[in-house]
Amino acid sequence: MKDYQKHYNEFWKQIIEDSNGNVRMDQLMRELSEYSDIMKNATYVYSSLTPVSKFNTDPTYIVNYVNDTMIHREMAADDLEEMTDENGMVSLEDIQQYLST
Repeated sequence: MKDYQKHYNEFWKQIIEDSNGNVRMDQLMRELSEYSDIMKNATYVYSSLTPVSKFNTDPTYIVNYVNDTMIHREMAADDLEEMTDENGMVSLEDIQQYLST
């Protein structure tokens, strides 16, 4: 059995087919509509956060990219506060080093 057949039998069959094995067209259309929305929304999110826009991009890549490139503002503010000198200043070099790690 091919992977897509196994996936269908394990997941979609009970959603799409009635107890006699007939495809319920209305349910199929609903599922395809929802899937289309998911593809469109995933593409929007991925392209907003990363240089990729394919909805089937490995989610690990997306998460890693976001983790590597985004700055958590609250954490950064705490970190920068800890870096201040006695006058409440942080050097440009310290900020550059902080942002490069």
